[in-house]
Amino acid sequence: MLPNTLPARTARRLRLQTLRGRVGLGLVAALSVLAGMTDAIGLLALGDFVSFMSGNTTRLAVAISEADLALVLRLSGAVLGFVAGNALGVLLARGFHRRAWPVLLVVAALLAFAAVWPLAATFPALLAATLAMGMINAVVEQVNGLPIGLTYVT
Repeated sequence: MLPNTLPARTARRLRLQTLRGRVGLGLVAALSVLAGMTDAIGLLALGDFVSFMSGNTTRLAVAISEADLALVLRLSGAVLGFVAGNALGVLLARGFHRRAWPVLLVVAALLAFAAVWPLAATFPALLAATLAMGMINAVVEQVNGLPIGLTYVT
């Protein structure tokens, strides 16, 4: 064997690792687009962010300073829903041995619920969407050894 030639098993492993990295980056890109579009739709339809919690915490601080109790409760619920969704997503992901599809299935169900919520009171739809966006963080933590964040809390 030549000194620079990789064994077939090692070359195959490298090709598989490269393919997994590309698929992982594609999944992350798709989920990031999903989070951004969901946030934009949530903002337009509900009046609040569903994945950009920095915006909600800023608005929460303003609502507290203005003593707007209804908005304080709504935004607090959104932030707590996001945190609960993140915790639930981690539990589901670990329970299903780091497989993404069960978590994504629950995310899809929550977003579908939020989309078809028929009543004028929008808080249940907001809560379902923030739970879903919190859960989406648990799907992908790393791609190619790099930490990845899909939704934003600063």
